[in-house]
Amino acid sequence: MSSDAVPHLSTSQPQKQQTQRRLSLRLYLIRHGETESNVQKIVIGQSDSPLTVKGVEQAKALGEQLAESNRSFWRIYSSDLPRAQHTAQLIIDKHSPILPVRFKPRLRELARGAREGLPKVLSEMEAFSERERLGIMDPIPLFETPGEGWSRVSDWLDEVMEDAAQESGYVVPDNSDNDSKDTPNDGDKVLNVLVISHSGLLRIFLERLLGTQRLRQHPDARFENKNGVPALSIPNSSLTILNIDLSPREIEISNHLDDNDAKNHQSWVASDAVLIEQLTSTEHYSRMQAAALSH
Repeated sequence: MSSDAVPHLSTSQPQKQQTQRRLSLRLYLIRHGETESNVQKIVIGQSDSPLTVKGVEQAKALGEQLAESNRSFWRIYSSDLPRAQHTAQLIIDKHSPILPVRFKPRLRELARGAREGLPKVLSEMEAFSERERLGIMDPIPLFETPGEGWSRVSDWLDEVMEDAAQESGYVVPDNSDNDSKDTPNDGDKVLNVLVISHSGLLRIFLERLLGTQRLRQHPDARFENKNGVPALSIPNSSLTILNIDLSPREIEISNHLDDNDAKNHQSWVASDAVLIEQLTSTEHYSRMQAAALSH
């Protein structure tokens, strides 16, 4: 997928439209808990650093808040980097029943190249000089651009949308030639998806789906300086709830493809992304701290 592409599933050119009910993904986007490198202001990237005591508390507090809300999740995804895995486990330990976590390399943090393992204040060029000064002989870590990060996370979203459409069975044959009605079980459906990832990748995900201007206008948005450019601040263990409506794309029904076969080739596209409830909220941790002080 190109860096500017909107997530969608491939399909042939439209000729005949299938009727479709509304299907939405409600993504609970979470950044991992605080790590030792976060405290030390060291670039981590795709390297790793263990959670601090505070990071563990943050993840537990979020898990308790989600458990108290009685939300049920269709799926749980996490970056496969250890700090995200640890955060995911602490969160789901508070839930019953516990769903399996699907660990995905495509949800990893952006690879930061020569800056990984060095202070955040260093630029890319300064990092190369610092590595030489320190005598670091290890190969330079992988470097990714924001476009490359978006490409892999949008591929992940494509996969999730496809699975949601297939497992929900939300394909309705074209009833234009008859008067049949939807069954009582028909209607809109929302699938809750828990996603544990990293600030850099989540920032790209939100900016591409919502647009930078839309984020800047949100009353809860906070920004920090990233190489001289304002960037959305995504604190450790913060929760953003994003609703994505999936719209059916029209599909071609050729001479060798009947209506039943066509349903299996239904394509989906993220038609709208709307922030709901929260943007980068850390209310769960503030509540835990307040409760501790009251005892």
